[in-house]
Amino acid sequence: MRSAGLDVAALTDHATFSDNVLGDVLADLLPPDYHQAAGLTPEGWATTRAYADAANADGAFTAIRGFEWSEPLLGHVNVWFTEHYVDVLQAGVMAPLLEWLRRKPGLVLDGGADGIAGFNHPGREYGRFEEFRFDPRVRDQMVSIEMFNRRDDFLFEGYADGRSSPLCARAGVKAAMQARRFFATRTSGLRVDATASVDGGEPSRWGPCCAPAGET
Repeated sequence: MRSAGLDVAALTDHATFSDNVLGDVLADLLPPDYHQAAGLTPEGWATTRAYADAANADGAFTAIRGFEWSEPLLGHVNVWFTEHYVDVLQAGVMAPLLEWLRRKPGLVLDGGADGIAGFNHPGREYGRFEEFRFDPRVRDQMVSIEMFNRRDDFLFEGYADGRSSPLCARAGVKAAMQARRFFATRTSGLRVDATASVDGGEPSRWGPCCAPAGET
């Protein structure tokens, strides 16, 4: 990836149910198919760090260690920059992962408060992260959503079959309205500009976005 010209890359193997010493033991005894089903082990987590550290070149290429929390019904979540990783502790619910992301790493219990995360291929798995369950306590850590991968367009995954886009999930729309993060317009192709200033300094400006020629 570095030689291909990328500036940043992350290694994120699937984490499923091998986060224990037994996982390392079985990995050496069972066929390669086991690794695909059982996912990341403590030994593999350490190896991932070694790979990332070896590829990293300060000022030229950033290599990141991460993992992909992989629940077969709800979906997969990439997590980056954490000291630890976590398996799928309870099937069918997001709460254990979100609690883990809130918890600071300690001597007894590990945690992921030192990391950030993003939704992968949203809409591919039927549960859709419990319809993108929102926990305000980890809002600063959930930073991204995968839009496309190869020929797949995840933003509108299932849209033609009557399913909503992840950006229009009902719970998310309700939360946005309650926080007054919404607007209405009669204008097709509205241009939206944003400005920000710090301590009365000169404003920085972002825009335009999706504007017809000549409109402001």
